[in-house]
Amino acid sequence: MCADFGDRIHRLQGQMAASGSSVAVLSGTDQMRYVTGWATYGHERLVALLVPAEGDPVFLVPAFHIQEAAANSAEITSIVGWSDEKGWRADASEIVGRWNVQDGAIVLVDDELYASHLIGLQELFPGLNWRLAGPTMAHLREV
Repeated sequence: MCADFGDRIHRLQGQMAASGSSVAVLSGTDQMRYVTGWATYGHERLVALLVPAEGDPVFLVPAFHIQEAAANSAEITSIVGWSDEKGWRADASEIVGRWNVQDGAIVLVDDELYASHLIGLQELFPGLNWRLAGPTMAHLREV
């Protein structure tokens, strides 16, 4: 793992733990690029980095982006590719389920996540509390 990107992920997880957040969902934006060195922009399909407060982050991407995501500078190796036929919801549910996220937990959401994706996540996890990731990410990016 590139030390700089690894440090960024650990710092994000530290901020999440300190603020009581359980998961961060970063979409294909500058926030994802800052943390991993990779992002793909302007997608109607869900492209997300799911980061638990503790544990390894997971890319959830359309199957045709698996190789690109695998080349990320943070060397994140957990990459789940989804197809249009089956969609991303079952994979997202399985990933978050592994982390044992409890009802009432706080989820930080990329400020630029498409509304359709956010609504889909909220439907999957109605018991979670959704907050913007922008303030946390801005704090991480301060020099």
